[in-house]
Amino acid sequence: MKKNNKIIFPSASLRLCVINLGVIFALILLSGCFAPLDYNNGTTLSIRFVDNGSSRATVWADRGFVLSEGVLVHHITLRGPSGTQIRTLEDGADYTSFDVIPGLYTITVQTTLLGELYAQQTQTVDVKPGQNPPVAIELEQAGVIYSSAGFVFSNNPNGSITITDYNGSESIVNIPATIGSQWVTAIGDNAFNSNPTITSVSIPGSVTSIGDSAFRNTGLTNIIIPNSVTSIGNYAFQNTGLTSINIPNSVTSIVDGAFWQCFTLTSIIIPNHVTSIGDYAFYNCENLISVIIPSSVTSIGQEAFRACISLTSINIPNSVTSIGDRAFSYCYNLISIEVSPGNTAYSSLDGVLYNKNHNTLIQYPIGKTDSTFIIPNSVTSIGDYAFYFCTNLISVIIPSSVTSIGDSAFQDCISLTSVTFEGNIPAAGFSIYASFQGDLRDKYFAGGPGTYTRVGNTWTKE
Repeated sequence: MKKNNKIIFPSASLRLCVINLGVIFALILLSGCFAPLDYNNGTTLSIRFVDNGSSRATVWADRGFVLSEGVLVHHITLRGPSGTQIRTLEDGADYTSFDVIPGLYTITVQTTLLGELYAQQTQTVDVKPGQNPPVAIELEQAGVIYSSAGFVFSNNPNGSITITDYNGSESIVNIPATIGSQWVTAIGDNAFNSNPTITSVSIPGSVTSIGDSAFRNTGLTNIIIPNSVTSIGNYAFQNTGLTSINIPNSVTSIVDGAFWQCFTLTSIIIPNHVTSIGDYAFYNCENLISVIIPSSVTSIGQEAFRACISLTSINIPNSVTSIGDRAFSYCYNLISIEVSPGNTAYSSLDGVLYNKNHNTLIQYPIGKTDSTFIIPNSVTSIGDYAFYFCTNLISVIIPSSVTSIGDSAFQDCISLTSVTFEGNIPAAGFSIYASFQGDLRDKYFAGGPGTYTRVGNTWTKE
């Protein structure tokens, strides 16, 4: 396969070593003391010119040495100074004898894939009497090969295959379970990333992992993921055309950005074995109508459901012990966040999310239509982003129990024109980034407890 006019070989390196011990006889030696081509750990195939101490030289391949591996076959051809082909070594054991003269010898290594030429490299060695030329040429090789079916893939240490790219033109892609005699077990990072043609993909039961960004930025509308898959990489399906997806029970984590900006995704079944929902997992899935979080989930990442504007409610099971910042921000139609009573970390009251003891207000749902909200007397802390973008709120009453207001707690509450402070909040606890529109913080510390109203960006104590 050629890339940028360069021939790329599979993953090992090919080393050609030339030694002249004074008598011009040649031996191409492929013996058990030198490791054969190995796609996985970078070992080398050595070809050496040596003095064999006789009037004739022998070309041979060690018995049992195989120049093929899987679907690849390697052919080594030696030509003498006159251009005459001396011998071609292919699969298995082979040998011949020939007379050798000083001059330029040419070694050609060809690799075929499924019977078709895949790559070719030629090296020349000038053999001269009485010299020991320090020739050692390493041909770096890429760890991918190309098949006629359009799949680019690499070999894994256990002999299986990872799909690394797809150069085909089909919109409906059926990934094979095997290529040659090797099992396809993984879809690599970026394997189909930004492919403009694919719309449907069927993954065989041999595959256990889907890499980062594997199907990112594609027109994928349908995918079948078998139960053999145990891991799905970050941003694997970001910005695809999926409308629904069944995640197999074998998957234990929905990772960061897995379905980010899947604008057409309307439903998803999260299996009971999933324990975590990563950061940005469903970010901007604007048509996602409902999500059922199973009781196996213990953590929900930062902005995991941000801008899921079609969500109207969400239920947090007993198992969840961690919810990241802004997990449900910009969910314009979210009117209720309900927490199961048995949850030990969180609680809810009238659809508002609190910690278990109701002393930290974590998130007020953006879609609540109430124009006035009275914060309960149990609350001592208003968390970061707690009322972020709650555009329906006109009036908030903050009890004397509150001693801290977090960063961006009231950011973009553009309709909020009345705030009542019933107590004294320490300056250190009232974040300068609380983001009340206008100069409320300064007016409060100048005027103390009371009700403040806003006209434009100016707040006035009543």
